[in-house]
Amino acid sequence: YLCMCHYERTWRPLAIYAGTDVVGFVMWAVDPEDGSHWIGGLVIDAERQGEGHGRAAMAALLQRFRDAGAAEAALSYEPANERARALYASLGFRETGERAEGEVVARLALRTA
Repeated sequence: YLCMCHYERTWRPLAIYAGTDVVGFVMWAVDPEDGSHWIGGLVIDAERQGEGHGRAAMAALLQRFRDAGAAEAALSYEPANERARALYASLGFRETGERAEGEVVARLALRTA
């Protein structure tokens, strides 16, 4: 993922901390076609999973998007990844029927009408 961020400069990397420990990573980008804020590469250290770091990182990132005036967040995940599906659904993401490189796409409206 860090290589993608370096060579595909549209992706922006963020470390996920618990105190002073780096426990994960996430990257994000803005789709130039529709302005949606894409979340990619959310990873939490296997030894630190189940402690709420992924949920906290997602909440903070979504708030960052809202503060920047973003209208929509989007992400994708492997169809068999039930943990990802459950986490993202619990945060309000809804599957759209779209696919991105074989992955399920889910979107979340960040502004209320």
